[in-house]
Amino acid sequence: MAKPTKSEPPSSTSTTVAELKKELMRLAKRIADENDETTEALDRLSTVAEALKEINVRERLHLTPPPSPDSPAAPSQQRKIDTTAAAGPPAWFVCPLSSEIMKDPVVVSSGQTYDRPFILSWLNRGNRTCPRTDEVLSHVLLTPNILVAHMIKDWCKSRGVQFPSTPSSEFERLYNEGIPQKERAEFRSLFDKLSTPSTPPSDLIEAASKLRLLMKQSASFRSLLVEFPGSIARLLFPLQRKDSHRHHPKVCEDIVTSIFNASLYDANKKILSDNPETIPLLIEALRVGTTEARRNSAAALSSLASLESNKAKIVKAGALRPLLDLLGQGDSMGKKDAASAVFVLCVNYENKARAVKDGAIPVIVDALSDSVFVDEAMAMLALFSSNPQAVEEMGSLGLVPVLLGILRKEELCGRIKENAVSVLYAICAKDPYNLDGIMEEEEEHHALGNLSKDGTPRAQRKALGILEKLTRLRHRMA
Repeated sequence: MAKPTKSEPPSSTSTTVAELKKELMRLAKRIADENDETTEALDRLSTVAEALKEINVRERLHLTPPPSPDSPAAPSQQRKIDTTAAAGPPAWFVCPLSSEIMKDPVVVSSGQTYDRPFILSWLNRGNRTCPRTDEVLSHVLLTPNILVAHMIKDWCKSRGVQFPSTPSSEFERLYNEGIPQKERAEFRSLFDKLSTPSTPPSDLIEAASKLRLLMKQSASFRSLLVEFPGSIARLLFPLQRKDSHRHHPKVCEDIVTSIFNASLYDANKKILSDNPETIPLLIEALRVGTTEARRNSAAALSSLASLESNKAKIVKAGALRPLLDLLGQGDSMGKKDAASAVFVLCVNYENKARAVKDGAIPVIVDALSDSVFVDEAMAMLALFSSNPQAVEEMGSLGLVPVLLGILRKEELCGRIKENAVSVLYAICAKDPYNLDGIMEEEEEHHALGNLSKDGTPRAQRKALGILEKLTRLRHRMA
């Protein structure tokens, strides 16, 4: 009996190329228009470009893909991926540490991608460099490389290969590899001292100080928070004592700093924020702690806010007002930590509106008077320029002459001027009456004209937009 003919499925190559080109354009536009130069964005851009390159090479060499799962030649059993074979996966699908196709690709701060359990094993052994580039890692956060994960799954599916998974027992073995029992014992000892009400003050001070040091120096020590249930509650115990910030200010400072260092370990962010006491206690330290406790509390909140689910939680707990107080009254480092926290929190639209109601704009405008804080202040004002109420406040606070002064300063970097002209454009769009003063300024100094030629691409667009408004105004006045 003749086998029924099967309609030929459309080739997925053209669809894949189109999707990759669309993704490439989206990422490039995001980096250019939104000034998003994060490791994740740049790594994705590089990955998509490499994928397009591989497809192009295959087509030029007339390489055909392996038989599909529906082909009679394809075996029915699961096939093991041979990463050394000519028809194996692209090189960027393979973890440099395991030499196997990645199951859970993540990006480290150097921009390189690794399989999560193997880079965790590397970090847990105390290493602080990128295994591939030897670059010192600025932090140990692991960002999921979602695009590569999808591409690996699609690659496996198109070749009839089951996407591999790492058994949980193997993951745990790799995760905990290199953490000696001595370190675990010290972890238990320090946490026992911190969470025991009868611990003598001298022992409490010593334990808090040692914990702070170990949390800063050892990634493996930070990872133990996940391994020991209840460790977060024990860590927070010294902060919960009545008048603890008055009676034990150094202990509280060390514990807050330990929380910040612990939050730099990706897996700790959720367990820290899931404890209902963590965020309120950090906010309390932000209000009444020592100078260092306040700024490290702000840094911890900024770190926790990198989880999208934590942004609303932190603001709902009342963090914005004390962060703005630190931004307005803190020392230089405290202002920078507070600015970072407010910026990360206010990427969320609702939080941005809440911050404006809490008085963020006058505080940020005042901060522009500090010459070492101009970069951070302008980045924040640019972020808030999408909020109509914020833009109205900027105009009423006399920000236009300040912005024009920033555009005139040759020594300031392109990023600062880009943010300044973006805010200026938003103010002009909201209130065209500002154009009269800008026209006089431009006729004398030509700052916008110069920026439209020499600025960043985004700065050029914003400067040209304002210049066009000035041209229309001149024609109306003629």
